This record gives sequence, C-alpha cells and structure tokens, in this order.
Amino acid sequence: MTLTRWTLGLALAATTLLSACGGGSSSNTNIRLLNAAALYANPLELQIGTGTPNTAVSYGNVNANYMSGGTSSTTYNILDSTTGNTVLPLTMSLSGSTGPYTLVVYNYQGNLASTVVNENLATPASGQSAIQILNTVPAKVSGSTAGGLDVYIAPAGVSGTTPITVSGRSVSQASTVTSGTFNITVTAQNQPSSVYLTLTGVALASQTNYTLVLTTSTSGVLVNGILLTQQNGTTAYANGNARVRMVNALTGTSANTTTAALTGTVTTGSSTSTLMSGSTVQNIGSYSVLTAGTPTFNVTTGTGATIPVTSSVSTLSAGSDYTLLVSGDGTAANSVAKLIFDNNSAPVSGYSNFRLVNGMTGTAGALLSVNSQVLATGVAYGSASSPASLASTTYASALLVTDQNLSSNPCSAYSPLASVPGNQVVSVFLAGSVAKPVCLSPYVEP
Repeated sequence: MTLTRWTLGLALAATTLLSACGGGSSSNTNIRLLNAAALYANPLELQIGTGTPNTAVSYGNVNANYMSGGTSSTTYNILDSTTGNTVLPLTMSLSGSTGPYTLVVYNYQGNLASTVVNENLATPASGQSAIQILNTVPAKVSGSTAGGLDVYIAPAGVSGTTPITVSGRSVSQASTVTSGTFNITVTAQNQPSSVYLTLTGVALASQTNYTLVLTTSTSGVLVNGILLTQQNGTTAYANGNARVRMVNALTGTSANTTTAALTGTVTTGSSTSTLMSGSTVQNIGSYSVLTAGTPTFNVTTGTGATIPVTSSVSTLSAGSDYTLLVSGDGTAANSVAKLIFDNNSAPVSGYSNFRLVNGMTGTAGALLSVNSQVLATGVAYGSASSPASLASTTYASALLVTDQNLSSNPCSAYSPLASVPGNQVVSVFLAGSVAKPVCLSPYVEP
C-alpha cells in the first residue's frame, strides 16, 4: 500500500478482512450489520441462528447495537426485512478476543456478498486519526475500470499526494494521519483522470478509527462511499455524477468525412463535456463524467446540420451511465440521437454480461443470440436489453444480431469474438435501418 506523502511518521495498523468475527469472551462475540448493498432495494437484517433478528438497516446504515454470537461455527442469516426471506446465509467461526466486528453486506440482489471489519483497532494517539479503505467493488480484468482503485486523501488545498491503492474486494492497511478535514478522491488504478468519486470536507476526529467503504453505483463503475466510525455510526456519501458517451452509428463509410462526421456536447448545470469532435462513422466514444441533472445536448454533422435528440430519459441520474446513440444517414431530416441508459454492472465471477443496444430504425424489435442461445429479443428501437450472463469462453462467429422478423443476419460480417474473460460487459450496437443496417463490432466495455 502506498500512502500519502504529506503524512509524517505514517503508522500502519495491521488490518485484514476476516472470514470470521467475534468480540466479547472466549465463547461469545459481538457483531452488527452494515448495509453496503447500494443496488438492493429493501432494508436488511442480521439474524444469528434462529434467533430474533437485529434492527433492520437500510443502505448506508449500521446497527446501533451489537448482537452476541458464539465463537464456534455459527449460522448467520442476512434477511430481507420486507419479505423475511434469507438472502445470504453464512456460517462463520468467530474469535471472541479480537472483536467486536461489523459484518459488511454489499453487491446487488441475487449476488449479495459479505466481509467482516475488525472494530477493535488500537486507538490512535492524540491529534491523530486512522483510516482504512474497504473496496467492495468487484475486480475486473481490465485495469481501466473500477475494481482496482486509487484513493487520494489530502487536506483541502493540498495536491500531489500519492494514492492508497486497493484492489477489488479487499481492504487496505490503516493509515494514520493528522486529524482534520480532508478531500478524498477515488480514481481508477493508475489513471488519475478517471475519477469515480469525489468527497469534500470529510472530518476525521482525533483518536478515532475509520473505515471508508467503497460500493458500486447504478452504473457499476462510479462508486459511492460509506464512512464507518469504529464502534459508532456511519456517514453515507452518494455519487453526484453521471457518465455519458456518444456512439456514431450513422450509415456510410469512414470516407464520408463530411456528412457523417459528428461533434457532440452535453451540458448539465455549469458542467459541459465534449463527447465527440468530428468523429468518423461506427465510432464508440469514451465516457465523460459530469454533474448529474437535466442534460442539454448539441449534435452536429460536418455539414453543420443539427441532429435532433430524443429520449424518454429527462434527467441524468447520479451514479448512472448513458449512451447517446446517433443513427441515420447524417442529414437532419433522416437522423436522430437517442439517449439510452447503460447497465455496466459486473456479472458474477467467471461470466460475462451481454447487452444489445438497438438504434436500427424501422425494426419491429431486435434480437441477439450467442452460440444459438437467445439473450435478448423484442429490443425496441432506442433502447437496450437487460444484461444476460454467459460463462466466459470463446464465442467464435456464432453471434446473431438482427431484426427479429428477418430471416437473414445483417450483421453476419461481425468479426469472431475472441475469448472474453470473466467480469466483463459486452455491448452490441445495432444501428442504421432495416434496409441498410449498421453493425458495430462487439465492444468490451472498458
């Protein structure tokens, strides 16, 4: 772990994620629940064995009271407080000498996971605070996405700090810093310009231990934060940004540099981002991060024509990703830009998520199948299918993307998909028209 340069005599507390928990005596331990499952709709409860559950906690909150559990192998159940169903069963052997503990539950419905934070760390010296980073975001194979994260912690006005690097699903050692108010910035590992969360005015009190829990947001890439005070409460920090990109799916060829060359900008509040600048056709732009809110788009071609933007999405929601898909022939009369919500959440380990983005006009609904397995059908124009998971493998040339009423495969010229590693999202863009489809190569989201 690399720590900030401005800290003097940086002390390290040996802190690890434990698979068991305890705190109390040789035969009993104290434990409570922190709900870090940002994408799970209902509050959660902690139950030990068949006993009465602790108080339900919504996302970002922790139980005020601890429960007493045995130190031998014990069953712990995470319950959905609305349905009463067990959504995450656990069996843990606990140590009563090193607790109390907080059980952190994270991820999303159908794929909940957990880890344990030791809340019995040594109290820092007077004028000092200690903070560790718990990264619950799933690691991805690509180093350009959330998974491996760099966390910059610095007093207001201080720059040039070295980040704390923490890989996916792991915790850093605890860093001792001079107590005060800090700005915290979370970026992709080794990519300081890819900012996933910015916190300002975070107060760290003297002689206090903290755990900053980083959780996935709606997009699966931007992150939220929960600051846990040892043996105390939490402060939840929601991500206030959204990500937007533009895809040039106009008909024509790359030689059509005038009509099909696109420039696009998006503005929310006082934040303006250039999504593309004179791009060629069949081009997938990079995401831009901007303040969430009501967007104003401006899309023009190389001839100066303004392409209208239509969407059922009126607001860019915090923590979400969007694609502005531009399709048509490049003329204002026969082209349109559609804003589509992107679900880039990571799949279960060992699987890849496939989604179809349909920008093909005149279609009755698009279809996507891989290896003869239909993953999406009836995908309306200007929308995207929900992610469908497949075990990671080599998909050869068995990719079919078409209007569901057509017998032919207009995208048969797709290059064969190479082996897709686990924990990836593959987006397939269909554009143009039924008479003249435009098929962009399958895109592994970075």
